Amino acid sequence: MAQSTTIEATVIAEAIPRAQDSHAAFRVIDPRLTLALIRQAADEIRGFQGWRAVIQQRASGLFRRLYEERTVKDATIQALEAELSQINRRNTDLERALAEISSDYERVVVRCMEAEFRIMQAEHRAFVAERSVFRLEDLLDRVGDRAGVMDGD
Repeated sequence: MAQSTTIEATVIAEAIPRAQDSHAAFRVIDPRLTLALIRQAADEIRGFQGWRAVIQQRASGLFRRLYEERTVKDATIQALEAELSQINRRNTDLERALAEISSDYERVVVRCMEAEFRIMQAEHRAFVAERSVFRLEDLLDRVGDRAGVMDGD
């Protein structure tokens, strides 16, 4: 960057000669002073443009980084939403399967209880039949002709 030729406002005001006539439309200006002022303005413009370029570059970098981060976050959110949806579907399927298994289990328990009841009934009938056999044998023993009755068959 070029060396600054900044001139203070008081120096500039002192360098401009006073008009001789108060009615004069223009003052006489030193061309060297005018060139110095132009150089100073050019230096300040270049400095401003340099700062503007730096700020613009930084802002562009920040906006690019924000856009990239937002894009990544949006993609992450979409992926998480898709995964959550898939988990919800699996959860629904598992709940349905659990309800079916629970229903099947209840039916199996009822059938087992029915089978156990039938077994108890069969055991009871077997016990009653065994008692009847013992009573019959006892009756036959009391009647006394057990061998004769059996030979008759």
